[in-house]
Amino acid sequence: MVLIQAGFAQLFLNKDQTRWWRGGPWTGQRWSGVPEMTPSYIFNVTFVSNLNEVSIIDGSGFGPPRKINVTAIVNVVKIATVIPYKADDFICNCLPGFEPVSPREWYLRDGSKGCIRKPNVSTCHSGEGFVKLARVKVPDTSMARANMSLSLKECEQECSRNCSCTAYASADERGIGCLRWHGDLVDMRTYTEVGQEIYIRVDAAELAKYRKSRPLAKAGIQAALIVSVGVALFLIVFLVCCFIRKKKKGKQIPSAVIPEH
Repeated sequence: MVLIQAGFAQLFLNKDQTRWWRGGPWTGQRWSGVPEMTPSYIFNVTFVSNLNEVSIIDGSGFGPPRKINVTAIVNVVKIATVIPYKADDFICNCLPGFEPVSPREWYLRDGSKGCIRKPNVSTCHSGEGFVKLARVKVPDTSMARANMSLSLKECEQECSRNCSCTAYASADERGIGCLRWHGDLVDMRTYTEVGQEIYIRVDAAELAKYRKSRPLAKAGIQAALIVSVGVALFLIVFLVCCFIRKKKKGKQIPSAVIPEH
């Protein structure tokens, strides 16, 4: 296993000199690409990355904690810019605002060429914004820019100022630090239950789609609630009226009939 130190440190699994798998950066609680790492995970791993050292401390319980010093390498392998992980099946999806490079091959379930931003759109000072994706393995951070002193809001502001910034996220999933990507977003996956949140830069039209869907959904819930309350009030009033009429009718005493002589 080798950690990339250039950009923002992350975990790779190599076989000989061939890269087989990217575990992603340390999120503060797990490797970004290992959603199985929960607080009860069999390995109690601590990751240290600073100016003095990059190391992993393994406290698995099978012996005394071991400190593994990591050798950094700078090689980068480009993978398709897709999200090819689903719990039950394999369905690739392009990121918001992107489309397949080769629609024909995409239709044949070959997403190896990845996705490209939709044509004739601008994401540079043209009303653009960011769409949030939840529970993801963040893209390759080999060339990402990291600043651990920035909050998520400050991270958004920094990314907004630079038109080449394609996405941003918290470096630590607990909301600490800032990661910014400039250029391709490579090797992303979505997970079912855990993962990080990432914000993808999209054009104004794409942003409007996501903003429009939320108010409509909220309005639908509010309308359904109003109708339900109205029906309930009508039934209550109707039942009360019936009860009052029945009570009045029960109190009426028929007048005596005096026979004629």
